[in-house]
Amino acid sequence: MHASHLPKGRGWSPLTWQILEGTRCIPVTLFEAAGVVDSGLIYKQIEVELSGVKLSGELRGAVARATQEPCRYFVTEHPSVVNTGVPQRGEPTFYGRRRPKDSQSAIGRPLREQCSPVRTVDSEHYPAWSEFENKRFALKVEKIDI
Repeated sequence: MHASHLPKGRGWSPLTWQILEGTRCIPVTLFEAAGVVDSGLIYKQIEVELSGVKLSGELRGAVARATQEPCRYFVTEHPSVVNTGVPQRGEPTFYGRRRPKDSQSAIGRPLREQCSPVRTVDSEHYPAWSEFENKRFALKVEKIDI
């Protein structure tokens, strides 16, 4: 399973990169593993609508739940489904691996501009961060009920 519309978005962390690009409809692709990264035959693609206020865990949870349908399809239709795979069409694009520098937040920028970058990180394991007076600070975001 891959959270992109293969061959567009091969590589690492496609969910996070697409959220940062402003995408709210995330494709989820069931495909066959192949020798070249994320290049195998496609068996099923679906899309997941995501609101602009979901945090990292909610985003990942929504995509994980969406993967159940294609997986059920593959298991239910096996072995005949193996003959239905279609080659990927179009020019591939690639997302790079996310690194700590990708979670840096600009402390002087408006919060509205930083919502997507901050909500896509895991505040416990790889938090958004910013520097102020030569010190690094983690930025943690959580939803609260009012």
